[in-house]
Amino acid sequence: MATSVAPHDMYVINEKVFVAHASTGQMSEARVLKVGPPAGKSAKTYLVRYENAADRRDEWVNTDRMLKFSDEVRKVLQLGRSRRKQPSTRTEPRYQLEIPISVRWKLMEDQQNLQDRLVVQLPRVPTVRTMLENFQASRPSSGEQMVPQLAALFDEALGSLLLYRHERLQYERCRTRHPDLPPSQIYGLEHLLRLFAVLPELIEAANPTLEHGSSLMATCNELIKYLNENLGRFSSTLCYEPNLQGHAVDTT
Repeated sequence: MATSVAPHDMYVINEKVFVAHASTGQMSEARVLKVGPPAGKSAKTYLVRYENAADRRDEWVNTDRMLKFSDEVRKVLQLGRSRRKQPSTRTEPRYQLEIPISVRWKLMEDQQNLQDRLVVQLPRVPTVRTMLENFQASRPSSGEQMVPQLAALFDEALGSLLLYRHERLQYERCRTRHPDLPPSQIYGLEHLLRLFAVLPELIEAANPTLEHGSSLMATCNELIKYLNENLGRFSSTLCYEPNLQGHAVDTT
């Protein structure tokens, strides 16, 4: 069964939760002390106290930074932390993406499902191309020139950067069955989000002019916001199926 750790929109006093720190995005255990909004704010917020932290660190947070506490969520968190601890020699890229908590969780769900020997069913609906076209239609000024470049970049990057070893046979079979379709018309949200995880480094490696690189990153940030607003339409835990192709799962 595919893992789902989507944010929740209702919490109660004394409930144990996970909260993302505003500066780092790192998730910590906390407990709900009060239900807002506090004075001067209109959106529903919650006053939380972090586990093993002084009360001076109590803060009001909205639901975008909160997750229901469960063993399933803890399992996904531990997986993400273990991967972050792996040594890396990469330098900080010049370009940065602003990835919302909900989108980060979709990436972590994807990682957990791969660990659980699942793969994405293909062809995926909606496809990357469909989502990009919808984005372009909703924000003409943002995506008119950059969306075709993003589709081409996805098509180029998929086979070499966005697939795990046990997904490659599935990839080759799809190419055989759909020889006239590019990857952006076969794959969907899960693999598009993987592109975002490596996109700043790809753009920096391409060494564009500062103006072009900044413009592309601005479009990507707008695209991520759009995907975050439409996660309910584009994502589904039902899109995963068991990996029955005889390959051991290797997510390193």
